[in-house]
Amino acid sequence: EELSSIAQSDRILAGVLFNTGNGGVSRVFRDSRGRYMLVKVERRRPIPITKVRELIKQRLYYEKQQTVFDDWIKEKRTTIAIIKVDA
Repeated sequence: EELSSIAQSDRILAGVLFNTGNGGVSRVFRDSRGRYMLVKVERRRPIPITKVRELIKQRLYYEKQQTVFDDWIKEKRTTIAIIKVDA
């Protein structure tokens, strides 16, 4: 199973898998459900370059989207006045 799909359901497990090398055994940890776990990684498969390219593209898009939104918020705060109206 791909690490990205594991991360969608359990980020803690994905982090442990990412940091455990081939043939390595993880430390004892608690997963996102609070269960105690120990993981042995038998082998890792390389990610195809097309998949890596797509992941990088998605990451850059997300970062740019966040930057543009933050800039929009800053602009709106300087140009829009909030007026209290008694009802």
